[in-house]
Amino acid sequence: MARLSAVRIGPVALVAGVLAAHLAALSASGVRSSRAGIPASRTPAPWMLVSHGESSHPGPGPGRVATPRWATPAAEPPSTTPAGTAAGRDTSGSLQEAYPPGEAASAPHEPLPWAAWTAFRPPPAFHFDYVVHGERRSRPVEGRASLSWQPQPDGRYTMSMHTRLAGVPPHAQESSGRLRPEGLAPTRFSDRRRGEHVAHFDAEGGRFVFSRSGPQAGWQSGAQDPVSALAQLAGMAAADPSVVAPGREVLLQVAGTREVQEWRFVSHGLEIVTTPAGPVGAVRLLRSPPQPFDWRVEAWLAPSRDYGPVRLRLTQADGDWLDYLWPGTDNR
Repeated sequence: MARLSAVRIGPVALVAGVLAAHLAALSASGVRSSRAGIPASRTPAPWMLVSHGESSHPGPGPGRVATPRWATPAAEPPSTTPAGTAAGRDTSGSLQEAYPPGEAASAPHEPLPWAAWTAFRPPPAFHFDYVVHGERRSRPVEGRASLSWQPQPDGRYTMSMHTRLAGVPPHAQESSGRLRPEGLAPTRFSDRRRGEHVAHFDAEGGRFVFSRSGPQAGWQSGAQDPVSALAQLAGMAAADPSVVAPGREVLLQVAGTREVQEWRFVSHGLEIVTTPAGPVGAVRLLRSPPQPFDWRVEAWLAPSRDYGPVRLRLTQADGDWLDYLWPGTDNR
């Protein structure tokens, strides 16, 4: 049989909440903006993987991808190019074969209602510092950010995203929970700027408990928060690189501090991210806006850095954007 074109799996995880939540919080201040001791295993998880190519599995006929309703920024920095272009190639030739360049196919199949198996390998501890720049109403925005992932020997983890932009109060997001063989299991997510808002993941009760609005049913095994989703994607890709092969689509249930959404990430293959330390090959994942005024989120996961995000980009419908770029050093 041809390679599976869709998979639904058990507990899980560009961006990334980390990203959309940053934009929402910044908008409130006038600025708008993606192996620790647990062996890889094969366990069912409730995320879904969809191939945008042809499949031998019977399913709905191909359709056309709707034109996204977000506006493209007027001046996007030329810091990424498809692998193998004039901008240069990644130093590892094997990456070119594993992740061919180019855009995903434009005729996706709908998610299929059947399950398969996949592996998960938690990434080793990492710390990424980012240079942040962007635009709001054609005016530049600059700052710094950091993303830290710390798995613990007892099977727990902590993960945080901190952003500081000029003229805006610091913004911190933190996730904590447990590492399972099949993926991350968040138990608490907090979003703090002027005040702190929290979401608790109540697995036994099958619900989320939000500090802003109280409990909400609908928790699914494998639910993630905006921060843990990045480590979940990295662990899935590290254990099975085909998860982020060009055209594949990963669906995650993601809870912030006020609502739960389905995040769809489509892989657009390997691209070259230009950093101050040199070019880095990274798989580009795109989350298109589910609603007209939602955020477009992009994450570039580098196989050479254990699929850590070397670049994150947020774009709003009005053209405002924020770009997080790793300078190429100090990620351990």
